[in-house]
Amino acid sequence: MIMMTIILLMVQRLQLLFQLHVQVMQQLHNLSVLILGLGDSGLAMARWCARWGAQVQVVDTREVPPHLAVLQAELPHVRFVSSAFDAALV
Repeated sequence: MIMMTIILLMVQRLQLLFQLHVQVMQQLHNLSVLILGLGDSGLAMARWCARWGAQVQVVDTREVPPHLAVLQAELPHVRFVSSAFDAALV
């Protein structure tokens, strides 16, 4: 009986966490997101933000960063800019 109660409480908490996650992610829809750098983390963040409907722009100081080809193949709607990091980007 105690084990069943614990399992039910865990399921309820997971459901609440999932609902919260969905609510937060819905806030990204059509939000403009600027990602600085297109290394491993930058590509992961671009994928994640784009998945939730954000308008993503990636800026890197390198003309051809490591994951540019992957970004362009997987997320052709994401804008890439090779530029110095500057406040004008925001």
